[in-house]
Amino acid sequence: MPEINRKNSLSLALFASVFKVSLGLISYPLFLKFLDSFDLSIYLLFISTIAFVELLDLNFAANLVRYFSYAAAGVKTLDLNENSSSEQTDLLSDLFIMARQYYRYMCAIAFVIFGIGFSIYLYYFTALHHKNFIYYELNWLGYMSAMLLGIYFTYLSPALIGSGHIDRVNRVLLISKLTAVIIQSCLVYFIGLFAIVLGALVSMIIERVLLLTLVNKKLDFEKNKKIDKSKFYKLLKQFWGTNYKLALMSIAVTVLVRFKLFAAGFVIYDASKLAQFLFSLQVFTIAYTLATVPLSNNYSDMSAYFINDKPRLLKVFLKQNKIALFIISAASIFIILSGDLLVQILKVKHPFLPWPYLFIIALIFILEIQLNNHANSLIIQNKVNMYKSYLVSAAGTIILIILFCFILRLQIWGLLLAQLIMQSLNNYWYWVKCNLRSYSLSVKDYMKSLVLG
Repeated sequence: MPEINRKNSLSLALFASVFKVSLGLISYPLFLKFLDSFDLSIYLLFISTIAFVELLDLNFAANLVRYFSYAAAGVKTLDLNENSSSEQTDLLSDLFIMARQYYRYMCAIAFVIFGIGFSIYLYYFTALHHKNFIYYELNWLGYMSAMLLGIYFTYLSPALIGSGHIDRVNRVLLISKLTAVIIQSCLVYFIGLFAIVLGALVSMIIERVLLLTLVNKKLDFEKNKKIDKSKFYKLLKQFWGTNYKLALMSIAVTVLVRFKLFAAGFVIYDASKLAQFLFSLQVFTIAYTLATVPLSNNYSDMSAYFINDKPRLLKVFLKQNKIALFIISAASIFIILSGDLLVQILKVKHPFLPWPYLFIIALIFILEIQLNNHANSLIIQNKVNMYKSYLVSAAGTIILIILFCFILRLQIWGLLLAQLIMQSLNNYWYWVKCNLRSYSLSVKDYMKSLVLG
């Protein structure tokens, strides 16, 4: 893989993340103001449905980044243990074509399950509320078209990122997001729900056109050759040899994050406390998202270094891990000490939870960032053995939440302590230990890296 200039890469990635959040703070209040309650409900149903579609990916796109990076660094087969084989293939080209075909099938599946399925649901939903089905179905067709366009061309971003062009992808995503918000914010007063649909569709068209242009300009391999079905299924089977583990990890993480939010509505009886709990988690989630940027922005480079420059892989990991922990720690301290000031600035009705709760939430997110970084470092090294312990931890967290919240009536404490206890039993320390061992790095030297760099 060619050397990529990363001088301003992290700044761009962090700016992109902050930019997306800040644009949401502009558009969502306008939606609340100018959409009537039924149209707002329909919009929320749209985005909820899209969220389920995104779960269908099961980490396939993220895993593609890793293998595109391996291929760009010189790997010839999907099975790294067979890389010394005499078989010589154009793995970049084969991956690209396999991924394109896979997402075409995924697009068809999503259309049948969610496109047609939601249309049927929408028919009965609008009839129940005595609304015009045709109007809302046309809006859904437009929004679904944006969704299907995104699925159909999902493989473009991993191909570019895996080949070292993450900065260009970030710029395209910024342009796309800005286009959507401009259209939606300017037109929502005049055409209501259709403005949101139009913004989503136009921004997705622009995004995909720009990404296709980048692929044709920057990726120098055969993109239009055909592979027969037997080779396609062979590649897909090899790819899923590790991807199913990442898929199970993705499901476990979703359970860890979502189940306590689902349970909160049943165990926190005070509406004000429930609002405080959800708002506090949301703010820390934003901080967590920003803290994942340093490692994710270097994911493709680190995957390439694993193939051809392992000392550099360790150096980059330690640096990005330190930056990530600094971001989440600094954000946590700010939220705990200045949460009330933040509430006043944002003019939010529901304040943060009291500081003892915030301290536990901060501790959980700091430990989760550390776990995320070390787990991803192991995945980059093609070691995906942690999926079983993730699933056990997710199941154990559900059991503890039921015990703490529905039997012992611990409410917020039960929701927080369940995850902290289960993850601390194994994941928070064991996978850190495994990752350090993979680098032959002592705990003492690792701690020095966090303090001294």
